[in-house]
Amino acid sequence: MLGDIIIVESNAYIAFVSKRVIEQTLNKTISKGS
Repeated sequence: MLGDIIIVESNAYIAFVSKRVIEQTLNKTISKGS
């Protein structure tokens, strides 16, 4: 039997963003393959 255990702190955020969003937010270019 397989299972997952997820432990997080209260008020924690988990997000997945695209390369374009990161570059525009940080004003830096991300190398290809990162």
